[in-house]
Amino acid sequence: IYNSTIEQARATISSLDPTSPLLMKGRLKGPLEDEIRLLREDALRKEFGHIAEALQVGGNAELKLDFAVPLVDGRGDYRLDGSLFFNNASLSLPDWDLDITQVNGELGISLDALRGSGIRGEAFGRPVQVDVTPMPNGDTRVSARTSLGNDALARQLPQLAAPLRQLLDGEAEFSIEVDIPGISAAPGAPTILSVASSLEGMRLNLPPPLAKAPQERKDLLVSMPVAGEPRPTLFSLGSQLSGAFSPDWQSGQIRYQRGKATPPGPAGYHLHARLEHLDLDAWQNALVSYDGHRGAPPEWLADIHSERLLLCGISLVEAKLKVQAKTGTLQGTVASRQLEGNFSYPTGNAQPLDMRLHRFHLQFPTDEESNPEPPAPARTPDPRTLPPIQLVCEDLQLNNASLGSLELRTQPSSQGLEIAQLSIDGPSGQLDASGTWGWQEETQYSRLTGTASLPDLGK
Repeated sequence: IYNSTIEQARATISSLDPTSPLLMKGRLKGPLEDEIRLLREDALRKEFGHIAEALQVGGNAELKLDFAVPLVDGRGDYRLDGSLFFNNASLSLPDWDLDITQVNGELGISLDALRGSGIRGEAFGRPVQVDVTPMPNGDTRVSARTSLGNDALARQLPQLAAPLRQLLDGEAEFSIEVDIPGISAAPGAPTILSVASSLEGMRLNLPPPLAKAPQERKDLLVSMPVAGEPRPTLFSLGSQLSGAFSPDWQSGQIRYQRGKATPPGPAGYHLHARLEHLDLDAWQNALVSYDGHRGAPPEWLADIHSERLLLCGISLVEAKLKVQAKTGTLQGTVASRQLEGNFSYPTGNAQPLDMRLHRFHLQFPTDEESNPEPPAPARTPDPRTLPPIQLVCEDLQLNNASLGSLELRTQPSSQGLEIAQLSIDGPSGQLDASGTWGWQEETQYSRLTGTASLPDLGK
């Protein structure tokens, strides 16, 4: 049959009056492509034809069949009990960029289900074990277990390729499931790919609280459609982080300790987080090195609550930060015990960062014997990278001493920022100054000249 050899066959009709079904038993050996054609035959095409069409196969196999075909309508039932034995075969799913070689094992075939357990092969350069299971709703689940590194994951999840290659190091055990809709599924029902892992053996290259050492466990689950009707992609990392992204990846929602992410709206990305401690300086450095987005910058919104938020080396207590990027403008509000106000920054056109603060209360160590070291340059803003700044503060305090109002205006220069105006007006006096905030030989420096008016130096 085709290019396969019939090694054994037996056909039986137990009765001609009344006419009983034709019973057939047989065994064929030959190219796997011939045996897969069985799934495209009329009796099985509706249930499994789409699976056979999606597969590209190679190598040899053996097919054992035991089936019954009624010769007269109403007399007897169709029956199929078959087994397909893979012999160093290859299976390829081009739409999913998945290739499994050196396949050995058994796949059971009936009229309504495919079954297989412990089918072994090699994928991504690693051993893989595959199970095929019929589901109660009529779908067929193909499950695989293997060890994967970040490059292999990036190939299987191209939408996440850039962050996966940058954020993950090492190798971990992964469980991969593909749920293929059955004949009873609604038209256009999607084929769902799910990836799960404890990530043990992998390092997660992110600042806290998402950082992970290779020996730590942090459960990852990704679910996404690979065919059929578009559906959101969902993911979770541990019990605290979850995300949902639109089918075209133009919008998404991520939540950390603020409920479960839901399918996003028509455009933009939303982040909602609640944390005990957040180092925004470290996250900024991490995200600057990530070049995962292509094309026009997306709209996004971040709503963050943190008991302690580190920003530009300043620790803000009980902080609430809300930032929105929309139509070329970055704007937001911040509220904490030390700092409260709003800001606006038209990005990409050298316009100034405009900050309007109701209060800014700074605390510095006063113990002279402690002699604290100045903050490392990496922990403070690099003045060479800052835009022009316009800052107005109504209530400036230093170690609980009220200095009054503050106004600051700067302009970029080759060495950093030129301070065009620094004015303080308060109960202890007035200050008008100008100068430079620069960077030289891997060290920051500042230089100010101006005049001060102090009514009483003894105060």
